[in-house]
Amino acid sequence: MAPSFHTSKCFRCFSCLCCCYRHQSSGSIASSPEISFLDDDYETEEEDDILDELSWCSKDRIYHALTHFIVNKVRGLNEETLPRYLEFIQTTFPLDNPHWEKFEQEARTCISAGPRLKISSMVINTDHDKLKRKHLRADVYFTQTPTIRIRTEFQENDVFMIFDQPGYLHTPGFSDPVLRIDVLKASKKGNNSEKVVMSADIKLSEIVFNQPVYVQLEERNLSVLNSSIHSSDPSRSHILITGCLEDDHDHPNQTIPHILNQILVETANQIVDLELIQRRGRPSDSFFPDYFSVEVSREDKSNSPGSWRYFKQDFQEKRIASRSEHAAVDCILTDRIEFRTSETVTSSSHLPTTSRYRKLTKSEGSTSLPVLEISQFKPKTVALDSCRWNVELQPHSTKMFDVDELGRIYREILTKETSSTWDGTMSNSTSTILSILEQFTRPKPAKSYISLRRLSLAAPSPEPLTVPQTIALAYLDAYNKHGFSQKFLRDHVEVLSHSKHYTRKTVKTFISASLERIRNLRSYTREELKYVVEHLSVLAPLEDIRAEVARALDVQAQEVFQLWWRELRDSESVPSLQENTSSQDELAVISRLLNEYVFPNLEKGSEEYVGVFTPVALSFRDIVGEEFINLATKLIIKHIWSRVQLSDFLSNRIHTLDIVDEENEYFQQAYNCYSSLRRLCTVVDSTSNLPAHVFRDHSEAWLSIGIHKAKIHLKRMVYQQTRTRPETDPKKMPGTNWKSAENLKEDDHDDQLAVFLDISESCWKLWEDLTYPDQDKELECCILLIDGLKSLENLFVDEREKIFHGYKILDVEETVKFVRLLDSLKERYKIAGEKLNILQEKLDKGKMDENISHKIGEAFPKLNEMKRLLDDEIEGRMLSYASGHHDRIQGCIEESRVNRLISEESVLGFLDTEMSKIHKHFINNTPEDKLDICRQYSRKLSLLLWNQFEKQLTDHFERKKKRNVEKNKPARFDFLKAGMEDIVQCKTIAVQNEIIEETSLDKLSLMREELKILTMTTGDLISNILRMKEEAEDNEMKEDVEAILTGARGGSGGPTINFNLGYIRVEDVEKVALEIRSITNLRKLDRDKINIEFRSTFFPPRQGEVINVSEKKMYTVNKSSWVFDTSENEKTLDRLVFIYTVDEADLSVCEDCYVCIDLFDKPHQLKPATFLAEAVFQVCKYGTVLPDIPEFRSLDEFYSHSYSSQKKMSKEFIRMSKSPSFNQIRERKDDLAKSFVKWQKRD
Repeated sequence: MAPSFHTSKCFRCFSCLCCCYRHQSSGSIASSPEISFLDDDYETEEEDDILDELSWCSKDRIYHALTHFIVNKVRGLNEETLPRYLEFIQTTFPLDNPHWEKFEQEARTCISAGPRLKISSMVINTDHDKLKRKHLRADVYFTQTPTIRIRTEFQENDVFMIFDQPGYLHTPGFSDPVLRIDVLKASKKGNNSEKVVMSADIKLSEIVFNQPVYVQLEERNLSVLNSSIHSSDPSRSHILITGCLEDDHDHPNQTIPHILNQILVETANQIVDLELIQRRGRPSDSFFPDYFSVEVSREDKSNSPGSWRYFKQDFQEKRIASRSEHAAVDCILTDRIEFRTSETVTSSSHLPTTSRYRKLTKSEGSTSLPVLEISQFKPKTVALDSCRWNVELQPHSTKMFDVDELGRIYREILTKETSSTWDGTMSNSTSTILSILEQFTRPKPAKSYISLRRLSLAAPSPEPLTVPQTIALAYLDAYNKHGFSQKFLRDHVEVLSHSKHYTRKTVKTFISASLERIRNLRSYTREELKYVVEHLSVLAPLEDIRAEVARALDVQAQEVFQLWWRELRDSESVPSLQENTSSQDELAVISRLLNEYVFPNLEKGSEEYVGVFTPVALSFRDIVGEEFINLATKLIIKHIWSRVQLSDFLSNRIHTLDIVDEENEYFQQAYNCYSSLRRLCTVVDSTSNLPAHVFRDHSEAWLSIGIHKAKIHLKRMVYQQTRTRPETDPKKMPGTNWKSAENLKEDDHDDQLAVFLDISESCWKLWEDLTYPDQDKELECCILLIDGLKSLENLFVDEREKIFHGYKILDVEETVKFVRLLDSLKERYKIAGEKLNILQEKLDKGKMDENISHKIGEAFPKLNEMKRLLDDEIEGRMLSYASGHHDRIQGCIEESRVNRLISEESVLGFLDTEMSKIHKHFINNTPEDKLDICRQYSRKLSLLLWNQFEKQLTDHFERKKKRNVEKNKPARFDFLKAGMEDIVQCKTIAVQNEIIEETSLDKLSLMREELKILTMTTGDLISNILRMKEEAEDNEMKEDVEAILTGARGGSGGPTINFNLGYIRVEDVEKVALEIRSITNLRKLDRDKINIEFRSTFFPPRQGEVINVSEKKMYTVNKSSWVFDTSENEKTLDRLVFIYTVDEADLSVCEDCYVCIDLFDKPHQLKPATFLAEAVFQVCKYGTVLPDIPEFRSLDEFYSHSYSSQKKMSKEFIRMSKSPSFNQIRERKDDLAKSFVKWQKRD
């Protein structure tokens, strides 16, 4: 009976299901299947010898190691070196806090109670002249501990100074230390300073019990006396010292290590019973005492010596090591042993070459000095310059452990220290004990025998275990017993990696337990599983362990799949499935199983365990997913229709299928299962076509049903818009949530249209992906699909106006979505055409059925027509989207208070935002092969939106121009002019950056030029025309001069004048004077003489708002050239000069000022004058005088000015009258414009 689960909240929880299954199922999860590649016959027998309890000898060795390890070899423990020693112990051999506090307290007590030297009295005798009547005192200390001193009080020196009971000094802990007495003199300056003037050294062994000892004092820091001054005999300065050594207690060199030994023994006793061993009392050295040595050997063949030494606080001890030497260690106050090398020093003098030792420093290329850490007891290679040494710190004892014995001890300790919740750390004291025991272990030699069973099986002999491998096996054994986290075994498993130790019983058990964790992977964290897989990958051959891990994943996938299937069938949400349950009900459960259980958990597991199984070259997604697919495939095949049932349905009942029939429901559930299985296969293997093979005989029915559903949705859209019921009542359509027309939301249209297009596309995709029994069947399905979708498209086009009647335009996202859907359908048609060509080529034309051949011939025009309809629909959707923004664009263009063309929330900003959205929605999440077509659609839609804006802008401009003709008001164009540059620039950038399709800028450029003219005042327009006239005259003059110089031609026939132009300032009155001195190239037209009239006009008008001729002068001439300024008798004639007063009032009207000279031929007073030519002179620019026009202080000075210029008079007004500026002036109705037009008529 399958277990029953009714807790719906837990159906997605993988771990809960695994736990329920393990407790209620009688399966094999709890058991450990045999590992195929680990044969029991090859299991080593070494671990069968492990005893339940340690032997008495092993315990004795433990006790011996804890009481004889290297910290006992200490010398020089005193008040000064104790902190360094405690630091060394705390760093190298750490203890638990209670143990450490006890050790530190007792160590400090031992130091204070240790042996000390009592100095009973000191008598200092000196009659040195420099010290007589001086205040002296003494400092007494051992040279090894200079900071610990006896300091006496100052006394006045009267040859003898007696110091009674100076005090005590603790011995420094070295053999026969040196006691130093310094005599100090107080300074005369009274600043409490002092200096040593005499000192004496005496060895501790020379101080006899309370017997005075005579010591000679040596002078220090005393200047040499002048030869004329008598000096006392220096030998008469001495000291008598009396004292004794109080040796009531052992020295800290012995007691403090003994305290540490006892603490470690007590800690070990709690794990390994050492009580019987302890009864022997304090350990004593045997006949062969223990010692430690540093073994040094050179890698190279050089014979140059080197050295190693300890570094202590105030002193050092050096041991010279040759190429191979054991140098005993007898003083440990640091964990650093420094190595040095010798170097050859060549003297620059005649002395011979010498060798000396030097220390390698950082500046010589090394980050630190090579050192050997005494706590590790591992070989190490150190390099100094060109020398390379192999160094190792080794213990020497008669009670050393072998490898197996150390393994048993480790197992004993780890078994008691670890548990299932072990956090990977042991107490400091236990770690120190294990470290000490490891130091007293010698490598195990390989066994010299092989069992008969091994010989009979021809098995390879096991590799001998090293100390690290033995320790690693002990940790694995502890794991096998307690099952703690494997992350604490990483370093130990690495020691056993890539070796043959996987055949040992401990390792085999460990591998089995690790595989069991993989079978129950949902019960463990990702981190834990990662360590499990990594350890398996290095402990056994990769190919073998890879297969076992894959099998474990398959087992857990099978168990969970069956559990989900039973739970879903028994849940309340699924009707009870009896033996006569229909196939569609079973398929519905399978579909739900795949969608709600398998797929989500596979996705979650693939994400959670990504990279976990990489060490064994496996993927969780591939292994578990393939097993899920196999299980699901077996279930589906069991419940789908057979080929006979499908053939009967397609032959007899397909045409009478009702949407509510059970048969239609079956195909729907079969399609759901196909989609679910395909979804699962795609995740596991994107190239898999397994679902198509499983459902290969369902293709024709699915295509027919898909087309039928698309028709239903299309009819629904028509019905909802026309508010009339279609032939098929939507209420009777399965899956339709029919709403009344009054409650219809606009979003429903989008959904329905998207569903319709989706179904059409899915039909094509289904036809592409499925396989068929033969090519004839594939061709029939293709033609069936083309006919069905062609009728659908025709129906959609016919009913389009009804569907979108009164429908608001879509936003960017919806527009892009529909365009992409329509383009996808268009692409399907293209693929279908290619497929038809391929099928037509493959089929034998001679044997092809005539009906099929006829259908193929009809299919190609249908496909082309369908593509054309889709193109039209895409174009229509894009135009509809662009025109939908008409009101917003128009509001921005016509805004009169703020320039919405360029200001905040401008129309350009809106267009930029919309185009960004268009590009984003077309490009994002687009496959690489679709990027080009999506970019084309993006540029096209953006161009249509821009064209909509440009058309509205152009229409608005034309309306403005029409209004301006009625009433001239240049200000009405200010907004357009201000924004036109930005508009042109935006379009230019959009074209250059391929945001919109390539298009012309001519219309906008023309509008920009028109706006420049429309926004100019009449005065500015006139000034612009006059400026162009002057430039044309100057250019014509330059061309004539160049032609004359080059001899190309004799110059044009127009008149040329010599003139003088200048400013005259008289009493702060600024005038401008123009004198025409002569004229040439006059045309008499076959007359003896002509009457020429010069008319002068000043612009801008100085009075009023109209332009008038200021002055006229007429001359009668009988030659083509004429001079106006002098006569033959040098009497002044009437000069041809025009003078105008220029003041601020004139400049305020217009920034530019001009003097215009018009030349007329007036043959008779009663006849109209004929215009000959004109000349324009600019006399003021931007409200200031021109720098190239000279200034004069009087009119006489101006007349006497000999320099004159030439200017060509022309008829440029004919060309200028056709310019846009002149046309604009002609259209304007103000007085200034009218007077200018009248003036230019030359009447």
